[in-house]
Amino acid sequence: MIHYLKEIYDKFPVYQNESLIMGSTVLYILNIIKEFPGDIDIVLTGKSWRLMDKRYGYTPSLLDGKKINYQPIDVNMPYEFYDIIGHDFKFTQCFKDSIKIDGFHFMNPIDVMEWNYRMGREKDLMRNKSIEKYLRGKGS
Repeated sequence: MIHYLKEIYDKFPVYQNESLIMGSTVLYILNIIKEFPGDIDIVLTGKSWRLMDKRYGYTPSLLDGKKINYQPIDVNMPYEFYDIIGHDFKFTQCFKDSIKIDGFHFMNPIDVMEWNYRMGREKDLMRNKSIEKYLRGKGS
């Protein structure tokens, strides 16, 4: 998966210090789930977002048939994830709490669990059970 992420970051104008990988990719990289993610969700800020927006607009991009979702975030706004799920979900705090692996910032599993809860989809709520099991095993 890390090799795949490096390909994405090489192909697209994304800077690691301006991005946060979230969703099922986090769960896969931490071996919380076994199935390879159907897409890769990346939240972008700063220059990364401006470059992606200029080049691609809001259209999800493809790399080897895999959908790459990216979302603009203004880190100075109080409701940074509001346009995604209608709730206050702070990018800046999620980025601070992120897990850094090979230079990539991955959303902390606790934040993924909160995100899943707010999304409320059945698949997300089922994944939360796997996250809870993972956290119990780590003593969190």
